[in-house]
Amino acid sequence: MRLCTVQTGRIAARATHIRGGESVPALTQALTARPRLGVVAAILTYISVELLGLPSTPLAIMFGMTYPKPLAFVMAHGSSLLSGAIAFHVGRTTLRPRFAQRIRDTPKLRAIDAAIRDHDFATILLLRFAPMPPVINYIYGATSASFRGYLFATLLGNSPGIALCVMSSHGLALGTELSLGIAACVVFAVIFASSFASRTVSQKLATYGDVDTRPHHHPDTTARSTS
Repeated sequence: MRLCTVQTGRIAARATHIRGGESVPALTQALTARPRLGVVAAILTYISVELLGLPSTPLAIMFGMTYPKPLAFVMAHGSSLLSGAIAFHVGRTTLRPRFAQRIRDTPKLRAIDAAIRDHDFATILLLRFAPMPPVINYIYGATSASFRGYLFATLLGNSPGIALCVMSSHGLALGTELSLGIAACVVFAVIFASSFASRTVSQKLATYGDVDTRPHHHPDTTARSTS
């Protein structure tokens, strides 16, 4: 367990220098030096990064550069799903008062909460296609979303972005002009899709207008509110 913790710390530290030089091969070497331990440490690092509200995209790309693409996708997607489930549970229990108050104080979050009360799966799925900080997973826990709807929406909604990150890592790993050009095209495609999704989300949320700002009683269980 101590070795795994040390390995996780090394990966997290080196991931902050993913942009340049020899840090990339150094990190891939750290992951592959002990194959099984490296996989476990990489997954724990990914989960920790998302729970801390930090961007996990560099790690998804690094997975794609280090492991076979199917394994890299499963590792990144599984880690994202686990961190999302943990954050949802924490937002529904320990941190619910804080995030419930944040929802009441923020017009956009009130609109999201209202949309989730009507269509939790569809709303969260649509939001997954728009760029959102990882802290949104805690906020979902403070809404009336059912855990099942949240989990399946996350499973489907996160798949395209993670797949594109893993695929774009191929060009970065090769380093040729053509490969880097392909990777750049993938990045621009992600940016365009995210921009389109953001506009769509804004339009959908605008239909809720001035939603009821009174506190709503959300269930303590993961069952969806019937109110």
